[in-house]
Amino acid sequence: MILTAITSVFIPENRQRKEFPPAKMKELEQSILSFGLLHPIVCRKHDEGRYELVAGERRLKVITKLAEEKMVFYHDGMEVIPGVIPITLLADLSPLELEEAQLDENIRRLDLTWQERAAAINKIAELRRANASVGDDGKPEVPNKQQIAEEIAESTGTTPEAARAELMRAEFVSKHMNDPKVAAARSLKEAYSIASRQTEALFAEQLHAGAEFSEHTILIGSVFDHIKGLTPGSIDCIMTDPPYGMGADSFGDAGPQHQYLDTAENALAIAACIMEEGYALCKDQAHLYMFCDPDFFVTLRKLCKGLGWTPWRTPLIWDKGGASGHNPIPSQSIRRSYEFILYAYKGDRPGITFMSDVIRGIAPVANASHPAEKPAELYARLLSRSVRAGDAILDPCCGVGPIFEAATMLKLKATGIELDPDFARIASARRFPKVTDVDSL
Repeated sequence: MILTAITSVFIPENRQRKEFPPAKMKELEQSILSFGLLHPIVCRKHDEGRYELVAGERRLKVITKLAEEKMVFYHDGMEVIPGVIPITLLADLSPLELEEAQLDENIRRLDLTWQERAAAINKIAELRRANASVGDDGKPEVPNKQQIAEEIAESTGTTPEAARAELMRAEFVSKHMNDPKVAAARSLKEAYSIASRQTEALFAEQLHAGAEFSEHTILIGSVFDHIKGLTPGSIDCIMTDPPYGMGADSFGDAGPQHQYLDTAENALAIAACIMEEGYALCKDQAHLYMFCDPDFFVTLRKLCKGLGWTPWRTPLIWDKGGASGHNPIPSQSIRRSYEFILYAYKGDRPGITFMSDVIRGIAPVANASHPAEKPAELYARLLSRSVRAGDAILDPCCGVGPIFEAATMLKLKATGIELDPDFARIASARRFPKVTDVDSL
């Protein structure tokens, strides 16, 4: 970090921001006056005594205003007098800091193509994961998609929701940029749609080659969007493993594998949507199986009953076996080797076969593609007591698609909804289900 005169810093015209909301600028000014300047602006040395701004135009404008008003502020415990500004030279930044600096300024350029913006966002995500800090346990604290999206939102002035959708599209499209049609798209959204259709075409070729086929459908996008578009009274059974609300997306180095927001609020909202919308989607006689965390079982059971279902009073238990499971507090040496399942029924649909409420003999998935993946055999065992060949089943949070494999085993028609395009692509290849790609995240 060096100190230089504010007048020695110039802003290249093609990198200038076009929007400076007064409220946000005032917030930044108050923050600098109250807490000091946290990060210097980033510059490139231009010629003798002059510096070209790379990142930090908002900070530069606020500090210029403070200088005009003869206001003093602090940086790193040092008083900065009016007319002077701390800067960091581009050459002194790490690769991650350099990418972030360029994204911070370039992302708002009017001449930035969607390809350049998507590449920058994808690169930031890669560097964020590759340069994760090490936690107290010695393991890297790799950020998940939600955390990366929040950082991008802060840099770009968008909402975390919009930034997450853009990040997911950018990461998916980046794997297909060697396709001329994808690269020539007019927008990231259009490129995502083209890449998805190309993926569907690949599966169609595999089907044509003679692979076993079962009539299944997967919708790529949010459960909130797509469950309402399904046909009322068409489903015989709902089998689903939604987010638990236990913060799985922040479990140290395992967190990034959970490509969904696992807050309690989001988990309960998804569960409520599935129960309420699912009740209308189901036939007059139907069953519901929902994996859940023990902390929320009673809450979900009450909610389920309030929405018209008849819930089983106690949970079904999937016993994974003593050698498998999660060890949440290593120092206590206790392994959690079971899962809760909320079971409910609509009308008075009977069970076809007898089953104990403790399910044993089915091991977790080895080398799972999804951190919360359940074995297809478990789904098949549960479904076998609830539905018959030809019945329609729904999984609103299908992940990598064990529902499709189970449905193929039992000759059922399955519909799945999955938010993450990468997981949906894996699910789509599972026993080669039919793909219905919806261009919405």
